[in-house]
Amino acid sequence: MFCLLPLCIENTVYVDNFKILQYVSFCFRFMQWLQEQDILIVDRGFRDVKTLLEECGLRVYFPSFLERGESQLSDLEANLSRLVTKVRWVVEVVNSRIKRWAYLANAVPIQSLEDLQDYILIIAALCNK
Repeated sequence: MFCLLPLCIENTVYVDNFKILQYVSFCFRFMQWLQEQDILIVDRGFRDVKTLLEECGLRVYFPSFLERGESQLSDLEANLSRLVTKVRWVVEVVNSRIKRWAYLANAVPIQSLEDLQDYILIIAALCNK
């Protein structure tokens, strides 16, 4: 599992997921960590890059939302949205454990991004019970 945290770039924290994805994918070869047909469970902020990720051969899922004029989701959309929410809940629990470590509680300095995955793996191993 790999999680994207808010990035600190030139003293500005970017919370825009599209900018984060662009930066990570180009600078640190994010897409090389993934294989075709991998499944990404993301939050709604990634809906702007869903098409880009699908063009890369990835399957992208996020909680559904109602379109203008709709009063409820279809059965299939509602069930898929519930499934995504259940999976994301587990991820958020793990994220909260990882963010208890002071280093990852805030924006990570840009100089540390190359080693970020190693840091997360070490912290996750320490948190694993």
